Amino acid sequence: MIKHLLIKNYALIQHLEIQPDRHFNVITGETGAGKSIILGAIGLLLGERADRKAILTENEKTIIEGTFEVQPKLSKWFEDQELDFDNECILRREFSPSGKSRAFINDTPVSLDVIKKLSGQLIDIHSQHDTLNLASGEFQLQFVDSIAELEGELKTYQNTYINLKNNTKELEKLKNEAAALKKEQDYHQFLYQELEEADFQEGEQEKLESDLKIAQHAEDIKANFAQVFELLDGGEVNINSSLHSCLHHLEKVNEVTTNYKELKDRLEQAAIELKELAPEIYQAGEQIEWDEQQNLLMQERLDMLYKLQQKHQVQTIGELIKIQHELADKLAHHTEVDGNIIRLEQQKEALHQQAQALANKLSDKRIAAFEQLERKLLPLLQSLGMPHARAKLTREEIPLGITGTDEIQLLFSANKGIDPAPIRNVASGGEFSRLMFCLKYLLAGKVTLPTLIFDEIDTGISGEIAQMMAKNMKSLAKQHQLIVISHLPQIAAKADAHYLVYKDDTGEVTKSNMKHLEENDRLLQIAKMITGEDVSDHAMAHAKELMEG
Repeated sequence: MIKHLLIKNYALIQHLEIQPDRHFNVITGETGAGKSIILGAIGLLLGERADRKAILTENEKTIIEGTFEVQPKLSKWFEDQELDFDNECILRREFSPSGKSRAFINDTPVSLDVIKKLSGQLIDIHSQHDTLNLASGEFQLQFVDSIAELEGELKTYQNTYINLKNNTKELEKLKNEAAALKKEQDYHQFLYQELEEADFQEGEQEKLESDLKIAQHAEDIKANFAQVFELLDGGEVNINSSLHSCLHHLEKVNEVTTNYKELKDRLEQAAIELKELAPEIYQAGEQIEWDEQQNLLMQERLDMLYKLQQKHQVQTIGELIKIQHELADKLAHHTEVDGNIIRLEQQKEALHQQAQALANKLSDKRIAAFEQLERKLLPLLQSLGMPHARAKLTREEIPLGITGTDEIQLLFSANKGIDPAPIRNVASGGEFSRLMFCLKYLLAGKVTLPTLIFDEIDTGISGEIAQMMAKNMKSLAKQHQLIVISHLPQIAAKADAHYLVYKDDTGEVTKSNMKHLEENDRLLQIAKMITGEDVSDHAMAHAKELMEG
């Protein structure tokens, strides 16, 4: 319930404060006086986006602030949002001349999304635009769901449906990926198999190149080894025997003096080394073999290696092995994608069955609510001057969508002998307004919103019908705080509090103001609503009769 409303520097309003009654409030005023501005300000308070042009004085801040009486059941919501809970809650919007917007709940900065979620549990605003939406299937479906109290079940279905849509989107993406991969899979498989069969090992290239070079020069190498051995130790005159003679002469010198012992020791060490080296050189020469077939095999393997390196544009076996691992990963990904497609297809089938089952339950409950709605709606329509009114709800099955599988249509007829038909084809402006009011009246009994705001829901209505609507509003206001923007004296007369919106032209700039009317001023205003500015005694008497009736 709104306890206090403050509007500063907004549109034509410089400063406005009101404290609405707990029950039935009416706001009246001439066309263009600013009634819609007040409704727009409340809309901003509830999270709508602002236009910088709405700032009245450019160098001042615009402030919209509302104090609400909050029900204890909302304490959990406050806790979830990490906000302090109190029985009174202050919502505030501020707009700077630069266009910056800020939102607060109990002086704590919050996002627009948070303030929208809270306000959606405090106020329901019916605007003239909503009346135009009455003919839409979306509005009619929402109405049926609200009356049938399907909010929880609809949310459960919609969560499942969204999961189904996300699954379908992911599945389609994977299938496209799989189709692209399929074009490359055979080629990747061929490349991988080629490298796998080659089975190259790190260091193999260097060894092959070295071994093949030795094999290609085997005879020369073998002959050179033999010649070296012959020079060292094989011939009648060789290096080892010559060194032995050299040692003998140094021994003679050493017998005379030890000054040259180091030279003798060094030569002796060299002789030992060469003596040991000779048989190793001989053995190395003996191990050199010429195998034409083996040489061909090595050459073929090197040729295959060079060909693969050229094919993959690399220089080493290590790079080829890396490519082989990458190809293995790609082939594994192919298999993984195929497995994921199977998994997602199974999930999709399960989600579709689940969504269909939930949609069927929604349909059953919606259809079950039709008769109850029609039964409650007809007496209300008849009480508003449509004794022959008939209303009928129909349902057509449609493919699974965000709201289920139902297309709901409200058929209506206000005249005797005329079959119910789609509203847009048969309802006049006044009938539209009365029908919308009846639907809102029924909805109010199902929702726990403390405050209801009606913006000219009485368009096209007058006389006795207006008086009957006023009585229904009075009844509605026993359970809800009701704020009605109206041009009808019958409705204004039934209100518990009457506010007049008027233009003030006394200053340099025209401004909109609003004041609470006391008894005498209220009586005069209602009389003016009946006859205009020239108020007669008869109009005053009629106004008094309306207020007392």
